[in-house]
Amino acid sequence: MRRGFTLIELLAVLAIFGLLTASILPSVGGLKDRLFLKTAASLTVSSVRRGQALALLTSTRAECKTSGRILPGVIACPAKSFIFSADGFALPSGSGTLILSARSGRNRKVIVSSAGRVRSE
Repeated sequence: MRRGFTLIELLAVLAIFGLLTASILPSVGGLKDRLFLKTAASLTVSSVRRGQALALLTSTRAECKTSGRILPGVIACPAKSFIFSADGFALPSGSGTLILSARSGRNRKVIVSSAGRVRSE
């Protein structure tokens, strides 16, 4: 008796594998968008906090401008300038919310309060 698999068995296994792969791929794409969006928010928060630290360190006003594409597939809307006074507080014109948007339609906000608190949600 010969050992091995028939052509029908191999085709059935390949069909099942193809169906499983096709069902998994869309969720992987969404994961990539979420990861890029979270990373872009972290980079933006870090950049704004660096601007705030610069204002404190040099005892002068500092401005952090954000606009356009942060990472591939993630854009910042609207273009925003965060302005910090010498004591680290955000000036009224320099506080606010920046919205980061991914291709998938997901959004993440970077918020700077007038007290100078920088956070993302």
